[in-house]
Amino acid sequence: MKPSESKLFTEIINAAISIAPDTEIKLPITDTFVLGSYWRSISLFRGVVELLKSNLSEEALILSRSLFTESMRLMEISQADKRRGSLILGWANQSYNEIKGLFLEAHRLGLDPDAEKVVTHYEQQQQKLQNYARRHSVGRFGKFRPEGDAAKRFGRQDDYWTFLLSHAMVHGSDAAYVFRRKKIGESAITLFPNTNDPAIVASVGIFAAKSLLDGAKATAQIFSWSLPAHFDSFYERLESLVERKDTGGIT
Repeated sequence: MKPSESKLFTEIINAAISIAPDTEIKLPITDTFVLGSYWRSISLFRGVVELLKSNLSEEALILSRSLFTESMRLMEISQADKRRGSLILGWANQSYNEIKGLFLEAHRLGLDPDAEKVVTHYEQQQQKLQNYARRHSVGRFGKFRPEGDAAKRFGRQDDYWTFLLSHAMVHGSDAAYVFRRKKIGESAITLFPNTNDPAIVASVGIFAAKSLLDGAKATAQIFSWSLPAHFDSFYERLESLVERKDTGGIT
């Protein structure tokens, strides 16, 4: 990663962190899930940057996949109005189902003889979600848009292809080697342990940085927090990286 890119990405991380108040705040239970998503977005991007510094572009792109999803969800929540509680509680309820499934599988494999206690705990948590929904007239639990639909709605349709590439890499597709393989002559290829193509490194960083910026803007809107005055200039600076980077990037 070039020093100028590292500097920009660090500035973006610091700006994202700075939007949160530095005093104690009280929030409804639903908003604690939103904050969790936001802080996860920041930590995911920090992980992306560290991987890019080691020329581990594919691994960074795998993390960027989760960051893209988090940003789409935060943007959907920011525009959800009356559906906000439905979306958040629906996500939490599904998350609890997945956790129960994990512990039931652990029990089946003989790894956790007390899985029933954990399952009971999360069933109680789900009941609390239902009770909260009734008290606050939330209605039926909702679901977030699939990433493709969300990307189209929130102006990141061009980046959706990169998300699909990262999805293939996560699941072990040969796409994971596309940037680490080079043909030599007519009958041989070389496989590299990492990708040091500056265009690929920059492309992954830009893709991830835009997700963090989108998530930060959405979170600021959700909680009525203030963004730094220069916040939108980060998008312009990322575009300048696109213009300067060598050809051969991801898209």
